[in-house]
Amino acid sequence: MPDSWASLADSASADVRGAISSSIRRAGNKLPWAPTPGAWTAYESSIAEELETKMLEAAESAASRAAWRLKSECEISSSVRKRIGRLAEKQAELIADNTRTAVSETKRKLKKLGLEDRQTRRVVRSVAGLNRQQAASVANTLKAKLGEGKLFGSALRTAEARGRKYARTRATRIAIAQSTSAAYMGIDVAMVCAEKAGAIQDPKRKWVKTASACSVCQRLHGKTVDAGKNFRHPDTGGALRGGDAHMSCNCGVEYVYEQAKREKAVA
Repeated sequence: MPDSWASLADSASADVRGAISSSIRRAGNKLPWAPTPGAWTAYESSIAEELETKMLEAAESAASRAAWRLKSECEISSSVRKRIGRLAEKQAELIADNTRTAVSETKRKLKKLGLEDRQTRRVVRSVAGLNRQQAASVANTLKAKLGEGKLFGSALRTAEARGRKYARTRATRIAIAQSTSAAYMGIDVAMVCAEKAGAIQDPKRKWVKTASACSVCQRLHGKTVDAGKNFRHPDTGGALRGGDAHMSCNCGVEYVYEQAKREKAVA
């Protein structure tokens, strides 16, 4: 068996993670403090477009590297490209929906604090691009600092620093999950192509947990499916590519197959 296929996927996805993370943070920074429906649409479209581009790059890179290992040739088909596009759109929609809820809930919390409009605007700007839990933490940090008697400017700086940290964390986690998922799709393509070319037989995907695996990933550990097929979440039944059972999932996928039997030449 060659070096870890999970390592190959990680290497291929690492090339695009920075670009995905940066694009998500840029999109959040562009959101106005009171986004219109058009602003939310632009936010979602911007993320979807960048995700699709970079996920495709990760898939192509992984497919190329995997094909070289398997001594075969392959290319990403139009159907796989479309699937990546749909995944990017779905993820962008989830990001936008969660962010929209975060902004709305933060405004309600700030209203209870009796802040002036200009103060509220500044706080909302610091949570644009965060999810609900992160935005709530930023708002609670501001509330706590004000409760300690800190001036608004000082309390806001502390809250903003937390918001910037959360923004980097959220964007990085999304980038890792989506780029790795795309890379596994690329390896799947190479496996299927190699099987059709007669280079390997019966390629399968195997879920491999890490030492810190959660209860869900413990149950997924060792599960196998045919190359090109999805795993299924043990609780929800949702499709999983590998390493995407939850946020910050570090599990990997290994590929198991047999080398094709070569017919002996007849003299």
